[in-house]
Amino acid sequence: MATLQKKIQNDEFSEDIDEDVIFNESEVDEDAQIRFKKNDKAIKAEKKKLLKILSKIDENLIKICDSLLENIAFMSVTLDDLIKTIKLQGVKEVYKNGKNQFGFKESVESQSYNKYMKSYQSSMKLLIDMLTKDESSNDNEVEKLKEYFARGRK
Repeated sequence: MATLQKKIQNDEFSEDIDEDVIFNESEVDEDAQIRFKKNDKAIKAEKKKLLKILSKIDENLIKICDSLLENIAFMSVTLDDLIKTIKLQGVKEVYKNGKNQFGFKESVESQSYNKYMKSYQSSMKLLIDMLTKDESSNDNEVEKLKEYFARGRK
């Protein structure tokens, strides 16, 4: 009985699939490469902003923080992309489980934004804490970094 029920569900699911949607792999690869280059350029620009703020900090500390700075820059660019998507599509999306069960749920982009924002905040806090404990950093750099963080990565 369970096997028959699964077969019926699979048949219903396959009817829902739009057969007109066919992906051309070369177009997908080309779009992915363009998106990668655009994001990579934005991440490098964001990291450059951070390094400019931290220019008077000890070189060794910057080397230690390099991976952290790279992640902060990545999260910043990703958060900006998610914000654009959320502004366009909103924070909820329609879901459908079978024929009669449907409604609204929090969008994937909104969930991702919340997770990235928490990680971004904790990474920035870690960076600021490291700088406040470092003797080579002065209060001016720390304040600039706090301003950068407070104004939403712009």
